[in-house]
Amino acid sequence: MDYNLSHIAGTPYIHIGSSPFSVDELNIFDLMIASEEAVYVPRVKESSRSITLSKALDFTTEFGKSLYDNYVDIVRLLDDGSDIFDNYPYEKMVVGRQEKRHKMANVGYIQESLRCSPPGEDYEIHKDSTNKLLTCLIYLEPEVSNGTFFHESKDDLPGIEHKWKRGTGYIFKSGRGSFHSYKNTTDNLRWVYMANLYQKNPFTKV
Repeated sequence: MDYNLSHIAGTPYIHIGSSPFSVDELNIFDLMIASEEAVYVPRVKESSRSITLSKALDFTTEFGKSLYDNYVDIVRLLDDGSDIFDNYPYEKMVVGRQEKRHKMANVGYIQESLRCSPPGEDYEIHKDSTNKLLTCLIYLEPEVSNGTFFHESKDDLPGIEHKWKRGTGYIFKSGRGSFHSYKNTTDNLRWVYMANLYQKNPFTKV
């Protein structure tokens, strides 16, 4: 897959212009979504629901493996020279008198999940936690929904929408920018694929 750098609301990101999944993987996603929607019951206080692929099916997508294997190259591409990241995780030479070096963070864990946002959800502007080395999101279902909104600050409303189109998405890294939010103003469940890369598994005590 080709990775091309773009910017939105001051955040460098990689736009994914077509579905990175195989037909078999998409069929699995469709079955999982249909199964969840068949037993879906609204809650009094709605929030996103998540299905972790490794737990549900004990597999990693080929795209997830590619993110894991190409992490270093992806991060280098995201470095647009704006110095937006507090501690960029690789050895880097700065042109000029000073030479700054950062230790490359080794990827030790990838979590892939299908996330469902119910109608009416409006998730506040936020930044991802710094223990996430990389975040990737692909829009899945339905045909028409709300994309992710990116913001230059926590007070920047309404922000700029990364438009919803099934099979497309983005990759970005948390930094001093990277404020984003999402909502679902439709009557349908909003489904996305999400992959997060971590230095170590944040869900265990090891």
